[in-house]
Amino acid sequence: LAEGDSLLKANGLDVLDRMKERVDEPARVVTLIDVPHLTGLGQTGAEPLTIGAMVTLAALISIFPVIVAGVDGLRSTDPELIRAVRTLGASPGWTWRHVRVPAALPRLFTGLKLAAVFAVTGAVVGELVASDRGLGALTRLSAGQFETPVTFAAVVILALIGIAMFLIVATAEWAALPYSRRGTRPGSN
Repeated sequence: LAEGDSLLKANGLDVLDRMKERVDEPARVVTLIDVPHLTGLGQTGAEPLTIGAMVTLAALISIFPVIVAGVDGLRSTDPELIRAVRTLGASPGWTWRHVRVPAALPRLFTGLKLAAVFAVTGAVVGELVASDRGLGALTRLSAGQFETPVTFAAVVILALIGIAMFLIVATAEWAALPYSRRGTRPGSN
C-alpha cells in the first residue's frame, strides 16, 4: 500500500492524503464530543464502572422496547378515525395530539413496563461485569465464594426492585389512561 501511495504521489496523485483528510475531519469532531468519557464507558483495565456508565448501559438496553412499542402504537392508529377527524377539518397537529398519541399510549406504556425491568437488568449486568459495588457485584462475589444464601438474597432483592419498577409504570399507566380501565363484570367500572 505504501509503495502504491508513493507511486501515485510521484505522478501527482496523492489519493491517500486526500482520503486521510476526509477521514480525519469527522474523527476530530467525534474526539471533541468524547462520548465514552462523558458516560464513563471509556474506562480501561480493572477500573470499576462509574454510575454514569451503568446508567448509560441501562438506558441503552431499555430504550428499544419503548421506541418499538411507541412506533407500533402510532402506526396502529385506526385510519378510519384519522380520516374522519381530518374530514371534519382537524389540522395535522391536532390529529397528532388528540388522535394518534392517545391511541398509541397503551402500547407505549407496555414498552415502558418492559423498559423498567430491562433497566434493572442493564444495571445488574454492568455491576456483574465491571463493578465492585451493588447487588450484581454482590451476586458475583457471593456465588464465587459459594455463599448461596447471600446470592439468593441478592437475586430476590433484584426481583423485588424489578417488580417495584414495573408497578410504578403500571400505576402511571392506570393514572394516565382512565379510559382503558375495564371492570370484570358487565356494568362495573
